[in-house]
Amino acid sequence: MPFINAEMGDDYEDKAVAEGEYPLRITKAEEKDSKAGNPGINVIIAIEGEDGEGSAPVFQWLNLPYDGCEWNRLYMRDLKRFFTMFGVPYEVDGFNTDDLPGATCDALLKQEDDDFGLRNTLVLPKVSE
Repeated sequence: MPFINAEMGDDYEDKAVAEGEYPLRITKAEEKDSKAGNPGINVIIAIEGEDGEGSAPVFQWLNLPYDGCEWNRLYMRDLKRFFTMFGVPYEVDGFNTDDLPGATCDALLKQEDDDFGLRNTLVLPKVSE
């Protein structure tokens, strides 16, 4: 096998950004079931601009309500907050996940240190009535 010439000295690992407000863009939204088999939407969010260079994407799991779930009110609250924040249209009876990719907003990111290392999490602000 031939030697492949590739500069491996730089740090290519994505990094979490400092806590603060950043311009964000949804790059992907995929309906899927959680490990427990509950419905949700896996959303991948990019940090835009100079601060986003070399930053890790933000992964947001949106739980979807389902029959018999005691947490449906909380799930609906978070969906409304997320959609309002990104300016994604929704109707009283639902929404289209195809409207998510490309949506943008400026939002607050926090840092969380867990088993996967330091990562950013999205803060969902209350929706003013």
